[in-house]
Amino acid sequence: MAAALLAAGQMETLQAEGSLEPGTTEGDGGDDLTGYRWKQSIAGTRINGLYQVEITVEDADSGTAIYQLTTLLFD
Repeated sequence: MAAALLAAGQMETLQAEGSLEPGTTEGDGGDDLTGYRWKQSIAGTRINGLYQVEITVEDADSGTAIYQLTTLLFD
């Protein structure tokens, strides 16, 4: 499923960049996945350096959520 791959790819990008900042960002599927867009939310937890990351992939036309990936990451 393309939506799952888009969410997983965005999560990999976050890990590769190595610096998590609380907040919300958005993006699209680029040239290959024009029918999708993603929203990413990063929030701190009670444990210093541990963040909850949620990535939701939506249909670009309707805004309907198709896939959601949630995990915890250490910075």
